[in-house]
Amino acid sequence: MTKFTFILWLIAYGSCAGQQTSKPAQNGGVDFFKEEITIKVIDSSAVISGIYYFRNESSADSSIRILFPFFVDSLSLFPHEIYPYLRNDGVSMTLPYRKAHNAIRFAIPFGDDSVTVWQLDYVQRIKSQHVRYILASTKTWHKPLQTATYKVEMPVGASNVVIWPEPDSIIKMNDTQIFWSHRENFMPDRDLEIFWE
Repeated sequence: MTKFTFILWLIAYGSCAGQQTSKPAQNGGVDFFKEEITIKVIDSSAVISGIYYFRNESSADSSIRILFPFFVDSLSLFPHEIYPYLRNDGVSMTLPYRKAHNAIRFAIPFGDDSVTVWQLDYVQRIKSQHVRYILASTKTWHKPLQTATYKVEMPVGASNVVIWPEPDSIIKMNDTQIFWSHRENFMPDRDLEIFWE
C-alpha cells in the first residue's frame, strides 16, 4: 500500500454510461495542473493521446493508483489499443495496467518535490460521427487546471464540425483540418465532445 491512494480526476460523476460513481480521497500533496489532449479521427476510429502533468508538493517519494475510465456505449467501443507510460527526463517507462469495467487501473510513482509527466495513448472504435472524452470530472480536484490544450484533427471532408471546448483557431494542412482550444485557469463543466457529418 502506498503512502497515499486516490482515484484520479478522470472518474466521471455519472457522465459515462455504465460507470460507477466514485469520490476521490485526499490528493496527498499532489497537484494536477496541466493537460494536453490530442484526438485524431481516422475512418471509424478515434486515436487519443493525453499528456498529464502532476506536481508532488510533499518531500517524500510515493505513488498513486489511477482508475482511468473511457466513455463506452453501444457506439463507442472499449479501446482495443491502450498504452500508458511515464515521460520523465526524456525517458519513457511503460506502466502495467489491469482492465476494469470500462476503465483501466495502474500506478504512477512520484519523486519528492518533483513534476511527473505521464501519457496515455489509446485507440477507440466509433460507430457514429461522435467522439466523447471524459473531461468534466476534473472538478473532483477542486482546483482548475493552470493550462489545458485540446487538439482535434479531422479529415478535411468532415463537415459541420462542432467541438467543445470551442476552438480558438482552425488550420488546414493537406487533407486534415486541425482545431485548437487553449484554456487557462480551466475548470470544465462538461466532457470534450466532437460531432460532425
